[in-house]
Amino acid sequence: MFYTDIRDPNYKNHRFKAFGEIVSEYVDEVAPSSSLPYRIGASAGETIEKLVTAAAGKNLVAVHPGASVSYKLWPGEYFAELVTLLHEAGLQVVWVGAGENDAEIIDAVTAQLGGIEVFNFCNRLSFAELAELYRRCRFFVGGDSGPMHLAASTGIPVFALFGPSDEAIWAPLGENSYMVRGSEACGEDCDTFRCSFNYRCMASLRPQSVMAVINDKILGHDTAQAAED
Repeated sequence: MFYTDIRDPNYKNHRFKAFGEIVSEYVDEVAPSSSLPYRIGASAGETIEKLVTAAAGKNLVAVHPGASVSYKLWPGEYFAELVTLLHEAGLQVVWVGAGENDAEIIDAVTAQLGGIEVFNFCNRLSFAELAELYRRCRFFVGGDSGPMHLAASTGIPVFALFGPSDEAIWAPLGENSYMVRGSEACGEDCDTFRCSFNYRCMASLRPQSVMAVINDKILGHDTAQAAED
């Protein structure tokens, strides 16, 4: 069917819903509003089980520091500081990503960590294995990217670091997804091609602010639950 008709999506709608509306016209299915019921084979689970054995019971946190375009990138030194804060909170960070650019960014950030152990799964996982890894993670942190949207679709908590991206179109779906923005807005010309303020909307999003949101939404609740138990 995708080779016979040309259909334009509703470009003002969220991309997931816009494409879902097109597919729903041809099949008797309605796009889910949040998480997707992935059916993942046993081999993917076995692969991830072997990779995370060294975590020794720690809660895993998936972090993707890359992006498809430069204006969506959070500074590498910010990621290094956030990973340090997550490590100090007793969490085991795992890098996710794909491609040469992601690998270079991860290597550069890792070099700033002062020996903190981070599992590097960049360019090592299939789509199914990445989804299975997410299922085993306490939450995900990263910018507006494919790995972020996949994480949100599995239903785990997602902290999406947003700059100039339009949330009406690109926000992570799911009841456990949170967009985190900087303290300074840019001008009206802040878009994919230019920004009079050098994308300060992204630069003003500090690691401590991101960690504060994580503490408020996740870690604080974990601590309270542990105290009750």
